[in-house]
Amino acid sequence: GLPEQEFSRQAVMEWLTTCPVAPPSSRAGFSPSLWDTISRRAGVVRGLGQWRERLATYATRLEEEASEEEVEAVALRKRREAQAARHLASFVETLGAAARPPEQGSSWRTLAQWASELLHRYLDRQLLSDQEQGAWEDIQRGLAEMESLEPVEPQPTLQQFAMALDELLSARTGRLGKFGQGVFVAPLGAALGMEFDHIYVLGMVEGAMPPRVPDDPLVPDEARRRAGMPLRASRQAEERYDY
Repeated sequence: GLPEQEFSRQAVMEWLTTCPVAPPSSRAGFSPSLWDTISRRAGVVRGLGQWRERLATYATRLEEEASEEEVEAVALRKRREAQAARHLASFVETLGAAARPPEQGSSWRTLAQWASELLHRYLDRQLLSDQEQGAWEDIQRGLAEMESLEPVEPQPTLQQFAMALDELLSARTGRLGKFGQGVFVAPLGAALGMEFDHIYVLGMVEGAMPPRVPDDPLVPDEARRRAGMPLRASRQAEERYDY
């Protein structure tokens, strides 16, 4: 999807920082978190031209500032950041060429091989779990089986291939991780008696967590008590207990 989004900074950085992307063979300057900061400072928005030109301009400016900097530590930091900017520009330039799809009218074999080469080049398999390794093998088999579609549709459009590829990548692979590991999302009451490594409470501000429950002007607690109805004050006590 990166070519369709014109290699926007947001899309590229989301891919780099959330996926097990394999570093270049040299690993020189590969730092997605630093690249995110640099690309933002350089003013990159979208387009391979912006990645190339704005990162080059940014790197040159840092190098000029470093040459005039009196504090050696600051000068060294700027030179390193300039070098990282040039590494990022080279990485995106190579990515742009690799992600360019084959021409319209290419065979299923050509398109499948292109996708497989992208996976081999940019997926760091060392970071995959055993189950994810199994998913990787399923995807490779699925790409190989796409060649059997050539008698039916010798020259698929890129849109047809993209739909087939999306279906292949969206296939369920079973649950990930071991039982008992994961994220539990529920109201506080459902978590009573359970143990967690980390707890995040959304919207936790004074007066809202636990919430203040005003008396109902239509059916106040006094009337509820006489009628044997649940009291609003009781519900508030239960919420405070949960808290």
